[in-house]
Order: sequence, then C-alpha cells, then structure tokens
Amino acid sequence: MKKVTAISLLYILIACVFLSVFSCGGKEVGTVTQAEYDALKAQYTAAQAQITDLQAKVAAALVNPGALLNDEINSFKAKITELGNTVTDLNKQNTSLTQEKASIEAKYADLLAKNQDLGKKLAAATAAQQITEELVENAILKLLSQERVKAGLPEFLPGPQLHNQALTNSRAMAAQGKVVTNPDYLNQETFMAAYYNSPDAIARAAVAIWKLDVYEFEHGTLLPVNTYGGVGAYQSGDIIFITYLTAFFP
Repeated sequence: MKKVTAISLLYILIACVFLSVFSCGGKEVGTVTQAEYDALKAQYTAAQAQITDLQAKVAAALVNPGALLNDEINSFKAKITELGNTVTDLNKQNTSLTQEKASIEAKYADLLAKNQDLGKKLAAATAAQQITEELVENAILKLLSQERVKAGLPEFLPGPQLHNQALTNSRAMAAQGKVVTNPDYLNQETFMAAYYNSPDAIARAAVAIWKLDVYEFEHGTLLPVNTYGGVGAYQSGDIIFITYLTAFFP
C-alpha cells in the first residue's frame, strides 16, 4: 500500500512539473521567440532535476520506508541521552552540595555547643569571682608594686601596722559615709568603690585616680625609702571604702 501511494505521489508531482513547464500562456508554437524557448528549456531542465531527486527519495522510501522516522527517533534518543547525562551530573552536584551542607551544619552545631559550654564556664567563673575586702587589698597592693618595679624600685613589702591603720581609716569613712583623712598619716590615699565586677577592676580604677596627683604619687608610692605598703578595705552596703598607706616602716 505504501509503495502504491509513493508511486502515485511521484506521478502527480511529475505531472505538475510538466504542466507548469509547458503552460505557454495560450501562445501558438510558431510565435515562440528564441528567448522564450531558452527560458522554457531551462525550466524543463530544472524540472527534470526535481523529478530525478523525487524519484531518488521515492526509491529510498520504497526500500526503507522507516528510514526517515528512524533518523528522527535516533535524534530524539540522542537528545534524551544528553539530557540524562545532564540530570546525572546535576544529581552528583546536588549530592555533593547536600553533603557539604550537612558538614557545615555539623560544624556549626559543634561550634554552637562549644560556645554554649564556654558561656557556662564564663558564667561560672564570673559567679565564682567574689569581690572580698582581702582580694581588693591584695589587688591594689600588687598593682602599686608593679608601678614601683616600672620605676626601677623593689616591690612593696607588707606592712602589718600600715594595714591596721588603713583599715581603721576605711571603717571611719564607712561610718561617716564620706572620705576621711587622718592628719597623722603622711602618705595616704583613699577611694570609694561601687558596682565594679572584679577586684582587679577596682584596683585599676583606684591606682589610675591616685596617679593623677603626680607629685603625691612620686613622693609616696615611688619614693625609694617607702618600702612598705598597706591597704585597708571595708565594705558597707554596695560601697567598698579603701585606704592606702606607704612608709619606710611596716
């Protein structure tokens, strides 16, 4: 059936070609000019070439009617294969990115856990760092000794008598709620501390203020003969009253 249809199509096409070639627009043969003859001959030659091409295609279709369809099928198969390869590559990339994301999330979770652990330790350390009168006294005397070392002098030696006198003065300040100085003490400094978070912070603040009076600091703390130091701290409510004395005797 396909063979008959192809042959019929060929004959129809040939008939159309010849009809178009030999249609002379109603002129008699004897009236055709040489130019018209040459043009008609060229059309005839082109028509023969078209017929030959059509005959070849019909012959190919008769030999293998599914060849054209197979070519299209193969083209689609090639495209499907190409798309399949693309999908496979994208799946690999997605798997790699998913694994990388999982790794990053795991690292983040680990860092978050460590941060929380450090936060707990810091909170515990801060809570454990109590501000006591003794810690404040030791922190201030240590910082003052460091100032002496910077100036090429030895550290302070503890002065028990100086400590008692300084503590007595700090208690007097707490009782009166204000700064009190004893005229019997030569090298004396006072400080009222409140709302500091550590003994070291109190010490830094006190020494920074005392150093503002350069003359007193140089002729008290940094005086070479004043080898003894004593700090007395007394807490009353939220305020720690501090007195510092230095001398050449303990």
